Amino acid sequence: ERRGVFAMVDTRILAGCATICLLVSGVVMSAEPVPSLDPPTIKSVTMYRDRAVVVRGDEYDVKKGTNFFRFDRLSPNLKEVSLRARLHGGSKAKIVNVTSWLDKRQDIQDEKVKELDKQISEISEKLQGLQSQRMKCQTLLKYLEQYKVQLRKAISNQTLEPNPEIDKWKGSLSTVTARHSELAGTIAKIQREDQRLRGELTDAQKKLALVENPRPKSVRVAEIQIESEVAGKLGLDILYEMGNASWMPIYEVREDEKGKARLLYQVGLRQNTEEDWENVTVILSTAEPAIAASRPKLRPLRLGTRKLGAGESKIPPRVLETRSDNPPDMALVESGRSLEMKVRHEATSFAFELPGLVTIPRDGRLAKAKIATAEIDATTRLWVVPEIRTHVYRKLEAANPLPIPLMAGELQVFHLGSYVGTSTMPFTPVGSSFEIATGTDPEVKVTLRKKVEPKGSNGKSVRTYTKWALVENRKKTPIGITVGYGIPVSEIEEATVTLDEDGFSIKPSNYDKKKGHLLWELNIEPGEKKKVEFKYRVVGPKGLVDRAARIAPPNSPNPVYLKR
Repeated sequence: ERRGVFAMVDTRILAGCATICLLVSGVVMSAEPVPSLDPPTIKSVTMYRDRAVVVRGDEYDVKKGTNFFRFDRLSPNLKEVSLRARLHGGSKAKIVNVTSWLDKRQDIQDEKVKELDKQISEISEKLQGLQSQRMKCQTLLKYLEQYKVQLRKAISNQTLEPNPEIDKWKGSLSTVTARHSELAGTIAKIQREDQRLRGELTDAQKKLALVENPRPKSVRVAEIQIESEVAGKLGLDILYEMGNASWMPIYEVREDEKGKARLLYQVGLRQNTEEDWENVTVILSTAEPAIAASRPKLRPLRLGTRKLGAGESKIPPRVLETRSDNPPDMALVESGRSLEMKVRHEATSFAFELPGLVTIPRDGRLAKAKIATAEIDATTRLWVVPEIRTHVYRKLEAANPLPIPLMAGELQVFHLGSYVGTSTMPFTPVGSSFEIATGTDPEVKVTLRKKVEPKGSNGKSVRTYTKWALVENRKKTPIGITVGYGIPVSEIEEATVTLDEDGFSIKPSNYDKKKGHLLWELNIEPGEKKKVEFKYRVVGPKGLVDRAARIAPPNSPNPVYLKR
C-alpha cells in the first residue's frame, strides 16, 4: 500500500512537471526574436581632453507593454559600464534594462569592403568619362584654334581690296572665338571636377586599406528594454563614453606694424574610435572627469631639505575642474570680438559648442576647427639677457579678451605677416594676462664687455667682476627695453658676494637679492646709446670662487649658487 501511494504521488508530480514544461516551451516557441537595428543617428559628441561622450538618438514606434530595441554595429571601443539610455517625449514609458555584449561579425567587414569597392569603381568610371570628355574638348579646341588662325589670315590678306566675304569671315571669327572661350571654361570645370574625384578616390582607397583585414571584426550590440503604458512614438537616446578621442587648443597670434595683435583660437580634434563622426555637433569641455571623479586622500607631511638641480623648476598648482550634474543651458555669445558660439559655464569648467557641423576622421587624422578670433590690447616691450643671448626679443603682454579661458596649448607666432616660430600659450583665465615672445628685433644692437680682477691672500681668493652692456637703438622710433643680468648667490658662510652699490652707471629698476637678479627698465631715443655697467666682488676659499659662474636668466626659478 505504501508503495502504491508513493507511486501515485510520483505520477502526479511527474504529470505536473510535464505540463509546466509544455507551457514554458510553448511560451519560448511563441516568443518573437528581437530584430537588429542600425545604431541611431549621432546627435552630439562632447569631447574632453582624453575621451568623448557620444549621444545617439532617434524616434521609434513602441507598443503597449514590453518593447525590446537591439542596436547592432556599435563600436567595440565604447566603455560598457558607461552605456546608458534615456527617453524623451513619452511620460508613460520607462527604461527597464540596458545591456550590451561583443559580437564578431565577418559579414560586416565584407559588406564594408564591398561598399568601398563599389564606391571606388564608380569614382573610377566617372574619372574615365571626364578623361574622355576632356580629350574631345581639347581636340575641338585645337581645331578651333587652327580655324581662328586661318580666318585671321584671310581677313588680314583682304584688307586692301574690297571683298564682300570679309563680313562673313569676321562673323565666323567672332562665333569661333566665343566657342573657343566656352570650351576653355568647360575644360577648366572638368579639371576641377577631376581633382575633386581624385581626392575622393584617395580617401576611399585609404578607408579600404583600413577595413581589409582577414580577421573577423568585433562589434558591440546594445539591447534596451522599455515598458510603455500606451502605444505611439517615443524618442530614445543612447549615451556612452569612448577613449581614443581628444582635443587640444591651437593658437595663432599675429602682430602688425602698428603694434596691434590679433588672436586666433583653434582646436585640433582627433579620434580613432572606429566610428564615423561626420557632420555632427561637437561640444568641447575643459573639464577633466578623471580628476573630478577621484577624491584626494590626506597624506602625512614630512619636512626636509632639497636643492633644485639644473633645469628643475617649481611645478605650478594644477587647476582642478569638475562638471556639474545639472549644467545650465548654453548661452549664445554674440560679440564683435569672437565667432558666434554657445558657451556653458559648468562649475569650474567651460563647455562650448563649435559653430556648424564638424567632421572628424575615424583614423586619427587631425581635424581643425575655429572657435574664436579677437583683437587684443597688447603692449610690446623689448627684452634682452646679454650674458645668455645678445638677441633682443619682443615680449607681448595682453589680457585674455574671450569669454572662455585659454587652455595651455601650442602657439604659432606671426610678426608683420611673417612666421616667427612656435611657442606655448599658458593657461589664462578669463580677463587674466599672458606673455609671449614675438621674435627678435635686429634694429637694436647690444655690445658686451667683461673684466675680471683676481686677487688673493692668506688662502683667500678675491675676484672683482666688472660687466657692462651697451644698447643702441637703430630704429626711427623710441623703444622701451628691459636688460636683465644676474650675479651669484652664496649659501655658505665661507664665501660672500658683494654688489658695488656705487659702481652702477645706471641704477637698476629692481634687485632681487635672493635670486641675484638685476633688472634695468630703459627708454632709448632713436640713434641713442645707453650703457648698463655694474660691479660685484666674490670672496672665498681658493678653488671655490675661481670657477666661472653660470648666470640664470631673470625671473628664472633657479638662481645660481656657489656650491662646494
